[in-house]
Amino acid sequence: MSVNDLSKIEFYVSNRHRQVQDGPLDWTVVFPQGMNEISQSSFYLQVDSVYFINRIPTIQQGINDTLTYEYSINGGAVNRYSLVFSEGNYDIVDITNTLKAELQLRNIAFDLNFDSKQQKLYLFVPANVTFSLVRPLRNPYVTENYGYMNPNDRVLEMLGWSFHNGGQQFTLQGGASGMTWNPPCPVRLDGTMHIHLNVSSSIQAYTSGNKGYKPIGCFPVTSGFGSLVSCVNTLQSVFEIRASDLQSGLRFFVTDEWGVNLSPHVDINMPFHVRFSLRPPL
Repeated sequence: MSVNDLSKIEFYVSNRHRQVQDGPLDWTVVFPQGMNEISQSSFYLQVDSVYFINRIPTIQQGINDTLTYEYSINGGAVNRYSLVFSEGNYDIVDITNTLKAELQLRNIAFDLNFDSKQQKLYLFVPANVTFSLVRPLRNPYVTENYGYMNPNDRVLEMLGWSFHNGGQQFTLQGGASGMTWNPPCPVRLDGTMHIHLNVSSSIQAYTSGNKGYKPIGCFPVTSGFGSLVSCVNTLQSVFEIRASDLQSGLRFFVTDEWGVNLSPHVDINMPFHVRFSLRPPL
């Protein structure tokens, strides 16, 4: 009996046995040489479940570690500052203490309070102070449309301080007696990750309930740091692939919702297991 005679072939793969050049969240599965007998066939591939332990830190260097703001008092000179968080796994207490210490370097009357019922981080702006949250331009020679989400918003979104007024900055006035800002969104320390499957540029994926095709599979997962995650693919995405694609390997990798590749904390491995199945065309 050949492989082609089987109704379904199931695989359970793990990044523990990845190749030397691969990372824990970007790795390739190479099929054994015994799969050569299906070289003339095409197959349907379905990802059934994913399991991992989330060890991606809340703050990642170069991705969501910088908050830029402007400060002035009594209508004086406007100064711009950037708070750069050190990489690590922050909870709301760490975030609040770090940010409060930064702001109180400018004015001791700044204050931050986390409302656990509303899940919001409230900022008190002192009297006679003008405080602005800023999205710095990535390219000063390109005009960006700030009506859309921008990678510079990542820390702002994490704090619940996102703003969508179409401008580069959002300004708060302390007034004569100070003011407490009610931010628009709750704090968000558990960003959504996306697990991607890529075979080759020729892959086609058919999704149940949709008569069209899409190029790759992408499965969103939300998890707090250190959580054990078992994700069942409820989207039922099925990929039509060639045997030659199998022989070149299947690549699994993880990105944030902005499409930036993620990696676990420095020198920490992150178990990542995938169960998928193959079956010949009906």
